[in-house]
Amino acid sequence: AFIYSLVPKFYTYDGADAVADELAPSVGWESQGFKAIFYQNGNWTANSGGVISYWTTFPKAIRSAYTFIKYAHAIADVSEKEVNYMKAECRFLIAQFHAMMVMTYGAIPIIREAAEETTGESLLLKQEPFYTVVDWAANEMLEASKELPPFYDDDNKYGRITCLAIRARLLTFAASDLVNGNQDTDMVNMKNCDGTPIFNSEHDPNRWKQAVEANKLVIDEAEKSGHKLHIE
Repeated sequence: AFIYSLVPKFYTYDGADAVADELAPSVGWESQGFKAIFYQNGNWTANSGGVISYWTTFPKAIRSAYTFIKYAHAIADVSEKEVNYMKAECRFLIAQFHAMMVMTYGAIPIIREAAEETTGESLLLKQEPFYTVVDWAANEMLEASKELPPFYDDDNKYGRITCLAIRARLLTFAASDLVNGNQDTDMVNMKNCDGTPIFNSEHDPNRWKQAVEANKLVIDEAEKSGHKLHIE
């Protein structure tokens, strides 16, 4: 439940959507401390707090999820089946946190385990190429979905994850011109500390194929569970 609590809400009046042009909250709310509106009005300085703080919170959540996967076990009131469900949810949440960071910051390190050390070289993870992170996170979501039911009957399960929908969103973003081929932008020259290019410079049409397949999978699996797209 703690790890779930760190999943940010999409489309909030004080988030990235309000900083961009997806939402238009009232500028009168600036007096109430909405950070996004400070940004909109040009009242933003180097000392202002960040609207997006994923890098501050997500690695901590990822560590907690890995720790849960490693140590959680069945007890009197929690069955092995339920523990396995929760471990699969943690696997998905690890991937989702990576997905949200890579869509926000570009290339990021992949955190593959909870390090036991508090200092040392093992903590110095380097950026990995953008599509390396995307493909890793998408595969983790797909694998987690295989361990989870398509829907829950229990009321206390309301709001639990939908792996395939978030995966489709990630792959659709990764196929877009924002990142898929950047011959005419500064990103083409961005490299890792070892000289590895971070972004692809050539457009890859297969990325759109992957996005289409991912979204179709969401629709197909939803229909198998009795859900349908709303059509007027």
